[in-house]
Amino acid sequence: MASAAENRVLDLVQRLSVSHPTHWVAVQEVAQRSGLRRDEVDAIVRHAVGKGRMLAEGEPPHRVTLRNPLATDPDAPFRPADGTRRNA
Repeated sequence: MASAAENRVLDLVQRLSVSHPTHWVAVQEVAQRSGLRRDEVDAIVRHAVGKGRMLAEGEPPHRVTLRNPLATDPDAPFRPADGTRRNA
C-alpha cells in the first residue's frame, strides 16, 4: 500500500500532467508544490517506478509521468487525499 506522501505525489503528478501537453512533469515542480524535500520526492518516484505506477527520466529522475494516465481500472493503485479513486 502506498504511503500518504506517495499518494500526494501521485495525485499531484496526475493533476499537473493534465495541464502539460507532453504529460511529463518536472520533479522539481512536484517537490515545490507538494511541500516535500527533493530527496523525499526522488525516493517516492523511485518507489512508484519500481511498482509500475510511474515512468521517470534521468538519474536522479528529472521528469515523471504516470504509467497509464487514462486507465479506468477501479482497483487503481493509489487513492488521493480527497478519497476519490484516480487513474494510475
